[in-house]
Amino acid sequence: MNWLWQGNSDVVFRTDDERKKNRLRKNILIFLGSAVVVVLLAAFFLLLSYDFDLENAIGSADSVVEGEENKYVVKNVSGEENILMYCTDDDEKIVKFICAVKFDMDRKEITVLPVSTKEKIFTYNLKNVNASECYKKGGILQLVQSASDYVGVEFSKYIGCKEGSIEGIVANFDELEITFEKDMVFRKDADTVTFPKGKHTISDDVVVKLLTYPASEDLQTFRAELVLEMFKQYFNESSLENRNMIYSDIINQTDSNISVVDFTSYKDHIVVLSSDKVRKKYAVASSAQDFRE
Repeated sequence: MNWLWQGNSDVVFRTDDERKKNRLRKNILIFLGSAVVVVLLAAFFLLLSYDFDLENAIGSADSVVEGEENKYVVKNVSGEENILMYCTDDDEKIVKFICAVKFDMDRKEITVLPVSTKEKIFTYNLKNVNASECYKKGGILQLVQSASDYVGVEFSKYIGCKEGSIEGIVANFDELEITFEKDMVFRKDADTVTFPKGKHTISDDVVVKLLTYPASEDLQTFRAELVLEMFKQYFNESSLENRNMIYSDIINQTDSNISVVDFTSYKDHIVVLSSDKVRKKYAVASSAQDFRE
């Protein structure tokens, strides 16, 4: 027999069979503990691949957007977000383009309001100024506040860029398909771009020209419709799968207060906007009042 000394207790005697049984019991417990750790690690990495969204991981009775790697559940999202979008020249002295965008997730509708860059509809030091003067004298926060006063809504988020960054931003997406309702000519210095009436495929470098080049007519409504087409075509399954990389690339080329935390919180909204299973509406507002309604 073998004996073990347990402190001040009496001597305990165990047979070889008892020692073997204890060792076997200990090995089983160690094995089970290891198995639990492996299962927990596997569950962690599974949820990580699904953005820690349990519904995405286990599936849902709701409709889903099929992705190459994941299945994204289309949830019933709600709420409204107003964002101010703008573009300046590369010297950041002239505002070339500005618009207000409303994402109404209750209606599943995106509305764009073109805002004039020439008219003195902004305010700075109690004076009426145009967008460029407002931006040059007061900076982006003043431009956002003045736009908010003019439109009559609060822009909690904004995103802007220099015209030289537009090409790099839209390069994250497929080329645009644009239908021109009439012949249009865009001209800047010696560069002239002409589009006959009809459907055209627009490359990255041409998008810059459509948004910033002067033309022989007022382009506010056309550019608002162009932004809507970007939303229609850019929100798709491919951009959904690559949204984190796209966000990182865009945010590095823009001036924006949309943080990575904000962007993460928008995931369910992006899924809805990217899903072909959800019917969405797109509209160009004819006035600030129309935008607010």
